[in-house]
Parts: sequence; C-alpha cells; structure tokens
Amino acid sequence: MAEKRPSAPEDAPLPRVYQRWMRWVLVVAAVLGLPGGFIYYRYHEQYERDPPKLDICFAAYGSRLRRPIIVAPSEPYTLTDGQTFYLTDAQSRAAGCAASRLPGDASQKLVKTWAIEDQAEQAAALGKLVLDVPVDPSHDREAFGLWRLVSGSLESLDKSEARDAIKKDVDQAIACRFKHPQLPDCPSRPPFPTYAAVLAGIGAAGLLAVLGGLAVGGIRRLLGRRAQKRAAAASATVAAS
Repeated sequence: MAEKRPSAPEDAPLPRVYQRWMRWVLVVAAVLGLPGGFIYYRYHEQYERDPPKLDICFAAYGSRLRRPIIVAPSEPYTLTDGQTFYLTDAQSRAAGCAASRLPGDASQKLVKTWAIEDQAEQAAALGKLVLDVPVDPSHDREAFGLWRLVSGSLESLDKSEARDAIKKDVDQAIACRFKHPQLPDCPSRPPFPTYAAVLAGIGAAGLLAVLGGLAVGGIRRLLGRRAQKRAAAASATVAAS
C-alpha cells in the first residue's frame, strides 16, 4: 500500500491582506476625522490665511507715500472718464502701480481720495478703501496691496486721534484677514479650535493604522506566496527523483 504523503504547503490558504477590524477603524476615522479636518480648514481659510506675496511696487511706493506733503501736488493724472487730478510724484507713481496690478477701479478710487483736501475726510475715505474690500480670498491681493498704499498715505497726514483710529482699524482688518509674524496682532481672532485638531488626529491615526495593517498583511501574503513556490519546487524535485 502506497504511503500517503501530507498535502503540499501550497494548498494552505494565504494570509488575508484586508482584515475585518480595518473596516470599523475606517468608519470611526471618517466619522471623527472628516468633521475635524473640515472645521480646521474653515478656521484656517477665515483666520490664518498667508498674505499674498508683497509686490515690490507696493512696498516701495507705500514707503514713499509716508513722507509728509511739503509742496503742492503738480503731477497731472487723467482717469478713464477724462477727469484730471494733480498728485505728488509718489502718488502718481503709486496710482500707476495700482492700475497695473489691482483689479477694477481701485487705482481711480485712490486718485480721487488723494485729491480730497480736507485731511479728516481724506483719512476716512482712505480707510474705507481697505475696509470695503470683500473678505473673499479672491480679493486678498487687492486688500493687501491697498493696505500698503493706504497705510503710507495715512502716515503722511497730520497726526490726530481720528487719523490714528482709522489707521488702527485698517491695520486690524489686515491683521485679522491674514496671519504673519510681520503683521500686527489680531485681538479679535478666535482661538484655534483644539477639538478639531483632536478629531482630525483621531481620524489620521485610524487611517495610518489601516495603512500599516495593509502593509503588514501585504508583506505576510508575499512571504506566503514565496514559501508556497519554494515548497512546490521542492515537491517537484522529490517527485522527479
């Protein structure tokens, strides 16, 4: 009677890559992690956006506009509607900078504002230019560029409580719109929602656990296939002998 040989190792089932526990971990990660990530994203977009890269044009003329106006403006600047206003050299160059880099009629509004003779009225109009920019991220470049020019223009006006209050409001509007070490602080910015970070962390940890489990399962399955191939080769050698 022929001796019955044990079944070849290749008949043994391979380890499963996907385990049942992974399904429940993924459910928990999605239920907790997705809301946490969404809350953090909304907070970042509303209170912690990086400011746009500052154009050298706004930086240069924003600084020049800080100088007090000593002589009467004499540079003619004509708007698209045909109106001509007389500006200082710094204002004229800054208006050209704004016209080429800012959307809409921002440059023309600046020119009309600089033409206001009453300093209190001009300060209020300058502040309104920045405060009226929509908070949507698509207007960030406009808000940041105007802020540099308006801030410099306010510095050139005679010091007064009204001017200082307007400058503070303008600075705070930019400080609360963006977050950067070189910008003023925003005292009205709400604290970071730590619970959102906890939820997002739980979701990320669950996802990493599943990915790690899949990697381990894949390695075990690969090793199992190699063991089966070696066993099959060994069986073929024995059978041939």
